[in-house]
Amino acid sequence: MESVQFLTALMDGKFAEYPSERSFDVDDIILNMSGAVIGFGLYQLWGRMKSLISRSHRSSPNR
Repeated sequence: MESVQFLTALMDGKFAEYPSERSFDVDDIILNMSGAVIGFGLYQLWGRMKSLISRSHRSSPNR
């Protein structure tokens, strides 16, 4: 998210006019990165659970 804001400021030309007006906190970067890591982990976990469920349904003798 921070990089998108930075690129938008560069494209608008506002970065050159007001270089000290925009700032970022290290906390924002840490929270964004940890959210991305947690989200990716949940995505991977969901994919594994889905494959296990589909495998158990295929190997079920009652079907």
